Amino acid sequence: MLDPKLVETVRKLLAAGATQRSVQRTTGVSRGRIILIAKGEYPDYQAMRNLRRQRQKAFDRTQPAQKCATCGNRVYLPCMICRTRSAQASGSLSLGIPDRQSPKSLQLALHGKHRRRYERLRGRNAWPTSTSPDGPIKSSEDIEPPPDGESFDRKT
Repeated sequence: MLDPKLVETVRKLLAAGATQRSVQRTTGVSRGRIILIAKGEYPDYQAMRNLRRQRQKAFDRTQPAQKCATCGNRVYLPCMICRTRSAQASGSLSLGIPDRQSPKSLQLALHGKHRRRYERLRGRNAWPTSTSPDGPIKSSEDIEPPPDGESFDRKT
């Protein structure tokens, strides 16, 4: 982490037209960081620290937990439960839990022992019969085994 004054000095030198190498020699800052500062991608740690302090002040734990007027839970105000629920309802928050997908959405074309293993792990008949671009996805009982010496692998 660079001192904010040093970051500002690098910005001023770059704005004045100095080359990255001359800025490196003058300030001792690596060229990688100079490039990040020039692109505007170097994190402003002071602003992040100030934001963190503001958030900590907003959730002052010195007061006892109170009953939320909206959901009725006993929480430290402001109620994060209500805030999270409203954000999720509005679609601005994703919980990061993937939806359970069917073979159709996964576009599985499993055959033979691979299909049997998949059905055993996922539970037989767990998914409704669906179709793929090649036609309906068949269960392992509907697929004929390959002749001796051949496999299901595609030949290119």
